[in-house]
Amino acid sequence: GVVHDRRKQVAEMKELLDLIEKYTTRVERSGGQFSARDEGTLHGLRVALRIWRKHERRRNREQGGT
Repeated sequence: GVVHDRRKQVAEMKELLDLIEKYTTRVERSGGQFSARDEGTLHGLRVALRIWRKHERRRNREQGGT
């Protein structure tokens, strides 16, 4: 049901937060050297960020903001 889905989504978002923290630390310490697997994960996170930015810009335009 919906409640179960929400619980799952919350769990996933918390997991994603942990992942972002881990990768932020890794990026800060690595000097930009990553394994192929890490590159794939980082790419996925950047794609998510680009999508979010695009939606934010659209939302701002619709609200008549800058």
